[in-house]
Formats: sequence, structure tokens, C-alpha cells
Amino acid sequence: MPNSILNQENADDAELVILEQKLGYKFKNIHHLRVATTHSSFCNLENYERYEFLGDSIVNFVIGKYLFNTIKDVDEGALTKMRSALICGSSLCSIARRLNLGYYIRLAKGEIQNNGRTRDSILEDAVEAICAAIYLDSSSFATTEQAVLNIFKDQLKQKDSFKTGYRDPKTLLQEIVQELFKNKPTYVLVRTEGKSHNQTFYAECIINELDFRTPGVGKNKRKAEQEAASLMIRKLRETNTLSQEQLDKVQHL
Repeated sequence: MPNSILNQENADDAELVILEQKLGYKFKNIHHLRVATTHSSFCNLENYERYEFLGDSIVNFVIGKYLFNTIKDVDEGALTKMRSALICGSSLCSIARRLNLGYYIRLAKGEIQNNGRTRDSILEDAVEAICAAIYLDSSSFATTEQAVLNIFKDQLKQKDSFKTGYRDPKTLLQEIVQELFKNKPTYVLVRTEGKSHNQTFYAECIINELDFRTPGVGKNKRKAEQEAASLMIRKLRETNTLSQEQLDKVQHL
């Protein structure tokens, strides 16, 4: 991504109109969208964290209902795996990048300089927060459901490819490293920041045989490691380390 985007100043409210167009939803109160695109580093009192909490439940229900109504030939276990694949972190990041969401998120200067606009954990949370913002603005679950399905439209086109089950980035990476080197990747918890009720975890994934290291950030250790694993898979793909069979395994990431 160009440095001009990575290091840009925060977008103003007038630019949120463009984001509304991409979302396919016109806010009655633009304040909801502004909160949903405000990181805690920018404003500790009014940011997207509570919206993200609500949005997570909304997305789970809407996508679950959609799969229940449209996929008739699998059991509940398979439906759960399909939903996990459709709303996993890499899927949310894909949506965020399609919307160029990083451009609209308000961040403190330190976060901007630390590549916050492209950080997976921030992008994931913002997508869910926006889904909550639509619900709070519309006061209509039917309207929210339609908007969420529109936001996830590209992911839903691939739903049939997930019938065989979803494997998270850590599981996939372990399989790949085992195939390549008869070994496992290493995960290191680098540090934690924040108070006990609102901590941020920083982890690192390491493949010693290649001297590759990738960072991960999340609200808990597991999420930080998953992000680090996802970035490691991306690095392996970009360096042409993977076979075609392995590339097929990770195409959804």
C-alpha cells in the first residue's frame, strides 16, 4: 500500500459520504459511522470498541441465518464451520480492504506511524463496528440484515467452497511448515499493553528454517497469534515458497 495512505492524516466527516456509498447504506445520523471508524488511540471515551462488541453478535446471527436458509444439505456442525470461514479475521480484512476502510479510520499519530491503517486487528474490528452502527442508526433489523449481507456479498459467493470445513491460519500454517520442514512454527508473546480489562497483545510468529518473522496484534494472545500466522502465510505466498496444493489451501486468507 502506498506510503501516502499509510501515513495520511485522518479523513474528515465529509469523506464519510464516500464510505456510505461503498456500504450501500445512507446514515440518518453520521455520528454512528464516525464512532464506528474511531480507534481508541484517537479517543478513549467514544470509539468503536462497544460497537464492535455488538457488531460481532449481529454478524454472527445474520450470516448464520443466511446459511441456515440457503444451505440445506449439511448438518449444524458443517454450518458452524462455514460461518466461521465467512466471518473469520481474514474474511473481515478482505472486506475492509475492498472498502479501503483503513483510509477512514481515525487513529492517533503513533498508530498511524505504526501502520495502524493496514493492521488486521483494527480492520476486523472496524467492519463489525460498522455493522453495529447501521443497526443503531436504522433501528431496523431487517434493514441491518440487508446491509450486512451486502457488505459480505463477495464472501457469500464463495460459501460452497467452505462446505468441507474451515481451518484457521495457525492450523494451516502448522500443516504447511510440517510439510516443508518436518517442524512447527514458533510463537512468542512479545509484550502486552493496557490495563487488565482492556489489554492489547503483541505476538510474533517465527519460521527458523527461513529466518522469517511476522508480527500479530490482538485483544488476546490467541488473536495476536492468529494474525501473526495469517501474515506469515501471506509472506510464504509472496516469496513463492508454497506449492500449488498449499496455495489452494490458503486461497481464502
